[in-house]
Amino acid sequence: MFIDPPNPFCDIKPMKKKRSSKIGLEPGSVVPVVEDKTFFPKISLIHYTQNSFEEIEVKSLLEIESYQKKEGILWINVDGIHDPKLIEDIGQVFSIHPLAQEDICNIHQRAKIDVFENNMYLVLKMIYPNIHQRLSHEQLSLILGPHYVLSFQENLKGDPFNSVRLRLKENHGPIRKQSADYLAYCLLDATVDHYFLGIDILDEQITAIDHTLLTKPSLEALHKIHHIKRELILFRKSVAPLRDSLALLLHEPPPMIKAGTVLHLRDTFDHTLRVMDSIDTFRDLLSGLMDLYFSTQGNRTNDIMKVLTIITTLFIPPTFIAGVYGMNFEYMPELEWKWGYATALAIMIGFVLGMIVFFKKKKWI
Repeated sequence: MFIDPPNPFCDIKPMKKKRSSKIGLEPGSVVPVVEDKTFFPKISLIHYTQNSFEEIEVKSLLEIESYQKKEGILWINVDGIHDPKLIEDIGQVFSIHPLAQEDICNIHQRAKIDVFENNMYLVLKMIYPNIHQRLSHEQLSLILGPHYVLSFQENLKGDPFNSVRLRLKENHGPIRKQSADYLAYCLLDATVDHYFLGIDILDEQITAIDHTLLTKPSLEALHKIHHIKRELILFRKSVAPLRDSLALLLHEPPPMIKAGTVLHLRDTFDHTLRVMDSIDTFRDLLSGLMDLYFSTQGNRTNDIMKVLTIITTLFIPPTFIAGVYGMNFEYMPELEWKWGYATALAIMIGFVLGMIVFFKKKKWI
């Protein structure tokens, strides 16, 4: 499904961030701020009405302009936002505001909703588990117009929209009977629903760490806790702004969003609240796991010190006796006694056995 390069726990290193190349440019300058520029952008087009469906791969913007003149809803999906000329050309075709074009090409955007004269711009993060059970983040930009929806993605790794495409193709549900704002809602809802896959992955990892700490705590478990805490921070940074933006949108919906779609958006907003609740719960659990780890390590250290202390204590009487009779005095009667060695050894052993019995009665060992 989604593919991402391997990134095991042991390879966690501080990230080096590139300095922005946008400093000093005028607002609305379309400068790509992306990580992968090695592939050609791919444009797909879906045009549908209540009774028809067409899906093509766009080779020229002239094809888009021809579909613009047709009745029905148009969905343009662009994979790859590193070509500023392409973004500007699409922006001219659909009258996208220069500030929105600038934001589309910058993958470090905070989730937000901007309403312009001709359309509405929404940016958020797609979050999904990769093949290594880690969370991948990819920026998604949506443009909602009167009869069209544009979606812009960073790369070709895929998206969570296959279910939406299938519903459009097979005419399942009300999607082909609704307007463009309902399509935008479906894309948004599919993206938010994939957040729960990330929540499930984190839940499984936290449960596994909890079991490990109770059975065999190790430094590796601590590294995993630190990794998941970083994942949760990034997760929260993506979901919290989206929750706030949806709250503002629902409080004062723009004219291009119909009342029926607003009701559906309330359900999506509720999903973001549930995701945030899960993230906050996981943060509390991780804090508890950190305390459990250090408590377990402290108890282990105490057990080691207890054993060493008992061993040291057991050797104090024999050491004392050996020290007394090891002194180099000329007159020590016991040194010339026939049974002196055996008696001293018996006293040493007696002291040790007596102390062991005493420790056991005290339940120290």
